[in-house]
Amino acid sequence: MDLAFLDKEANLRKASEMVREAAANGASLICLPEAFNTGYLGSDIPAMKKMAEPLDCESVTVMRKLAAELSVYLVAPIIYAAANGEAENTAVFNNCVFYNSGGGDAGATVHLFRRHWRCKRTRRCR
Repeated sequence: MDLAFLDKEANLRKASEMVREAAANGASLICLPEAFNTGYLGSDIPAMKKMAEPLDCESVTVMRKLAAELSVYLVAPIIYAAANGEAENTAVFNNCVFYNSGGGDAGATVHLFRRHWRCKRTRRCR
């Protein structure tokens, strides 16, 4: 799936079409690419963080409804924002949610975006 970087509307529309096509061709497990709704560009993590969404966002809602409507298992990775009350301190995760064929949550994986840096004094990575 070719993604339009940071164009959620276009990506959601394309993902929905592809999920429908896969289901029509007999797929029972459909996996979307990493950050399917925003696109993933490792060299522009700050832009991706700005596009992060809560788990009740439109992208998640649409995929959950598609899983139920088409009776398929669906893997839908998004960039997830877990607000802690202060916008500048919002934790951002690369999150992958799984929906069962009834549209219910079947599980999730989450990892925090972390900056990989090297200490100038010790030359060790942290």
